[in-house]
Amino acid sequence: MGQRILLIKTHRLGDVLQILPLLRALRLAYPTAHIDMVVAAKYAILLDGVRDPSRVLAYRAEPSQPPAAAIDGPLLTVEGAEALLRLLLEKPYDLVINLSPDLQMRLLASEIPTQRRVGTFAHGNRSLRYGEMALYLASTVMFRNLITLNLCDVFRLNVGPLPAPQGPFLTAGPADALLARLGLDPARPLVCIQPASADPYRCWAAENYAAVAKQLQAQKIQVAVLGSNAERALAEAICQPSQATFAAGLDLLELRILLKQARLLLSNDTGPMHLAAMLGTPVMALCFGISSPIDTGPALIGAQSLMAPLDCAPCARPEACTLDLACRTAVTPADVLALMMGKAPTSVLVYQAITTPKALRLKPLRPLHAFEATRQFLAENWLRLWLPEACQPIKATPEAQKAIESVARQARGILKGAPLADIPFLPELARVLPTLIAVCPESKLETSSLLRRFLHNLSKEGQ
Repeated sequence: MGQRILLIKTHRLGDVLQILPLLRALRLAYPTAHIDMVVAAKYAILLDGVRDPSRVLAYRAEPSQPPAAAIDGPLLTVEGAEALLRLLLEKPYDLVINLSPDLQMRLLASEIPTQRRVGTFAHGNRSLRYGEMALYLASTVMFRNLITLNLCDVFRLNVGPLPAPQGPFLTAGPADALLARLGLDPARPLVCIQPASADPYRCWAAENYAAVAKQLQAQKIQVAVLGSNAERALAEAICQPSQATFAAGLDLLELRILLKQARLLLSNDTGPMHLAAMLGTPVMALCFGISSPIDTGPALIGAQSLMAPLDCAPCARPEACTLDLACRTAVTPADVLALMMGKAPTSVLVYQAITTPKALRLKPLRPLHAFEATRQFLAENWLRLWLPEACQPIKATPEAQKAIESVARQARGILKGAPLADIPFLPELARVLPTLIAVCPESKLETSSLLRRFLHNLSKEGQ
């Protein structure tokens, strides 16, 4: 009899999309397993035509929430947490993976008996994290400069050495009717723009998108601006000066169809960006505020990301920014257009996703400056504690190499008994590590030994 696996990811469009590679990896590793997937009812349509789950459980927390749309595959709608728990207790699971951070799902997942847990759970008011890379994931949530892997890979590697599947992970239906309705010519190249986000700090100015769209239209490239009817004012601020098309109020299936037809999606860090990546549509991501091209960037080989050359980016608290949100103005329409034409701009950070045997990684498209190289040096050596075979060499300018050597000297000094030096975020990391270790019951690590291993890597690698 095959294994029984439960995967829970209920909230946020982008978050649900980011677990599709894990779902595929589970199916590849356990071809005969019964895999149940719990997802919010409004996002169940994303799994239309996806063969990896054995059954999709569409969860409605309240009766007032809309029911799940029919999908091509086994679907069961469940109303209320109590009914969901009763259903999940009917047969035992060998593996329970919960990737929903909300307290209700963490508590519910903790009530399900299983041989093994992976992800986030709760006991009373205490949060618990399980998995091979649980401590790594917890630390990168707290310290954005330690990020090295895309979340799609972190989710997969936290379960164990699962295969690294290649996309696309979604398909789309015929496009003729939708393109005709929107007035788009199927014979002309199409670029889509996603300007809105639930987080305003992730958004680029409408006039910037309009400038890009106007230049593309002048080159006979069609531009479709995506958005809901509630986002009409923003879309019209882009469409009116550029003569772009507003693709208003598309449902998720229609959005899949349109994005599959596009040559490129230009987007901030939002759900449609991840949808395009799962479809295999080329993506150019704009990363502002808390957004990082590394962990929440598009999980797609060849995808490109632009980011401000600021040592505070990505930012944990953009609402408290003292630089007047300079990350959003540092990237210009000229930068975006240059990259679209195959010329990497030198005034901003530009990354391209590449594949490695273990995980998707980012390749900088220009030499790293000192603070960039230092940040990558620290992050690669933090990852080395868990996944040394996935680490990458760092190519830096001579000035950047000097900064790395300075950090290595500081690390050697601390190992010899000197107090914590000015290594970026190291004192804060030392202070919070006991808390992070406490919520990762499988880590079996001590703060002092973990820090010493980290410092040893820094001092050794910087020689």
